[in-house]
Amino acid sequence: MHTLLGGAVHDRIALYASGGVPTFTFDQLVSHTKEVVRDGYLGFKMRANPIAYQPAIETERVAAVRVALGPDRLLAVDAVQNFNPQPGA
Repeated sequence: MHTLLGGAVHDRIALYASGGVPTFTFDQLVSHTKEVVRDGYLGFKMRANPIAYQPAIETERVAAVRVALGPDRLLAVDAVQNFNPQPGA
């Protein structure tokens, strides 16, 4: 498949986990993030709530995830994925 895109560019690619849905409580979000760390992922992409976006709450959610991830893992916030009612389908 990669030959259709011009060939291999990297020997290895680091994987990241995706999750952290906006309906999680803070405890659920932190617990989920700790599972990501335990599973050995190098990064985490969490979902923001683009429909009921509240900057103060999203800031607290991101801060909680950053603490749970630690300083050495990558963190991304996705405000679009929640528009997909069946992610991964």
